[in-house]
Amino acid sequence: MKSLTKKQQREIFETLSKEESRLRRVLEDDAGDVKDLQSGWQERDSPSENNLRTVEWSQFSSLTDALTEIEAAKERLKEGVYGICETCDEEISPQRLLALPAARLCVACQESAESQSGGRGRPVTL
Repeated sequence: MKSLTKKQQREIFETLSKEESRLRRVLEDDAGDVKDLQSGWQERDSPSENNLRTVEWSQFSSLTDALTEIEAAKERLKEGVYGICETCDEEISPQRLLALPAARLCVACQESAESQSGGRGRPVTL
């Protein structure tokens, strides 16, 4: 994390905190809908109802995953290991971190992960 200034680290932490708050609000607002999704899923649902439930569940799951990534990034900042690639242990470029504050991998390792998974690498979201 040597390449990030203290100001950049604060800005990233603030960005992560704001996005964390936003995601928590969205997830709280959707909590009732998710309960309905879980309890209302029935074998007699039409294919279109099943498709709608699948899409809604996928969206909720994506938001939950994004929140987890943000929490992990904030923890890495607190522990002083933020900005270190989890694959190669090299520094992640400041430009990447400023663009994608929850990034866990450097560009090269992210590209490698995506190519190995056929383009389905773990997305870095924010």
